[in-house]
Amino acid sequence: MAIPTTSGTGFRKLTWAIVLTDTKDNRKLGLGTTECMPDVAILDPVMVAGMPPQITADTGMDCYLPCHRGIHLRLGTSNDSRPGLIATRLTLDYLPRAYKNGKDLEARKEMMSAATMGGMSFGNSMAGLGHSTGHALGAIFHVPHGRAVGLFSALYYGVS
Repeated sequence: MAIPTTSGTGFRKLTWAIVLTDTKDNRKLGLGTTECMPDVAILDPVMVAGMPPQITADTGMDCYLPCHRGIHLRLGTSNDSRPGLIATRLTLDYLPRAYKNGKDLEARKEMMSAATMGGMSFGNSMAGLGHSTGHALGAIFHVPHGRAVGLFSALYYGVS
């Protein structure tokens, strides 16, 4: 069972990926199997209502970018792009609201939905180079995951 506490990085409830941080060697280790996926995910916007604006923005970028990759990467199919397109629209509509007012439960609920659909999109189309280099930046310089992935995705894919 998974109960996400962010709307973005928390979309892992629909993917098999796990990332472990090795603080001794300043690196992140990616691993996973379908056995790591929960059978049940509870999406409760109250769980994310207390996130500070910067964490909302960082995890929101981690919600948006997998949707973008799910739409545009060659490994993706139309079954990946459809939820990615919807999640992109939800993120563009509701992330600014959630950032401005963390207690806006409608915005928080829709961001959790966007993150879930982003997981559907991302889970099959896989990550791109911006994602993997973002992991390295985050591990070495302790930059939040969504921000690091956002920086490299903007460089590699022209996402702004």
